[in-house]
Amino acid sequence: MRRRKKRRKQSGSRSVTNEPRTMYFTAVLPNESISQEIHAFKQYMLDQYACKVALKSPAHITLYPPFHMEIAKEANFLEQLSKFNPNMEAFEVEMDGFDHFGNRVIFAAPKENPTLADLRNQLLVWMRDSLGIFKQRYFDQEFHAHMTIANRDIPEESFDEAWDYFLEQDFENRFYVDSWVVFKLIEKKWQILKRFSLK
Repeated sequence: MRRRKKRRKQSGSRSVTNEPRTMYFTAVLPNESISQEIHAFKQYMLDQYACKVALKSPAHITLYPPFHMEIAKEANFLEQLSKFNPNMEAFEVEMDGFDHFGNRVIFAAPKENPTLADLRNQLLVWMRDSLGIFKQRYFDQEFHAHMTIANRDIPEESFDEAWDYFLEQDFENRFYVDSWVVFKLIEKKWQILKRFSLK
């Protein structure tokens, strides 16, 4: 029985998907005071329930969720993003207590904000049309702005106790949004890569 000869790999045929990749996402940031408050709540969840995922990033409200991209495309990606112009003035976001997604995520909840939703929707469309970065489910699902406190690592048996704690906390604050940022995952932590002004 003859053995089939192995095909030689052609030089220069390396797939783009084999290039070094990492993850990116876009968001708006609160002021320093709110950032510190959110960090303190995250620290509480770490100390009490060993929840550490949310500590990988500073306080933020996600606009375009994390996606993978080749690092070699980063410079062009940022250059193209600099052309995005939502044509809006700075606006206020008001925080009002806490909420949760099921029993896996606890977050600080902004009040409904049409301007924030408009910024998010404009960015979704622009990234799809100008960069080809697109997931249909982001268009299909309702925008639910939030600042994560614990992210999918709350022990199931501890959720009710943790949620009771946040029900007792008073968290009302507000901040102005005059820019948005791109985060990059570097050594398993999210770091701010670039900030863009609204105007």
